[in-house]
Amino acid sequence: MLHFRRPFRRPFPQNIPREFRHIAGATLCLLLAACAAPTPGDNTDSGHLHCRSDERRQVQEYLYFGTHTPQGFVSKAEWAAFVENVITPKFPHGLTVLAGSGQWQGASGDIVREPSYVLSLIYPYSLAKDQAIEEIITAYKQQFQQRAVLRVRSGVCVSFP
Repeated sequence: MLHFRRPFRRPFPQNIPREFRHIAGATLCLLLAACAAPTPGDNTDSGHLHCRSDERRQVQEYLYFGTHTPQGFVSKAEWAAFVENVITPKFPHGLTVLAGSGQWQGASGDIVREPSYVLSLIYPYSLAKDQAIEEIITAYKQQFQQRAVLRVRSGVCVSFP
């Protein structure tokens, strides 16, 4: 049996309204969680990702290219030329292109469906490669009158067993 010499005190004074005590408790939890969260590093920091000794830490990028243009759609030949002339010179060591069927919700609330291409790149992070991806996105938007290209970046562990 436990015996206390002093009476037990609640963590929050009782003269503070109950709603404020709950808000203060939740705020404290959020602050502690924020302190424990990993901080971003050199854009290859993926939080809790730890690569094995036989793996290398790299960045994986997915770029999603819609094909609907004011004149119609980006043709297969136009896309192939864009990959050959714009993307490949910036990433000659390798890339993967997937054909997709994308959709997104426009400002009016309507669902827009269109053929799309997904570009997958895996590379050791550098400012030069980051800039190269920005140049690819800018070139695509200009050449095919696009408003946006979706870019998704994450840290990965890579090996070639």
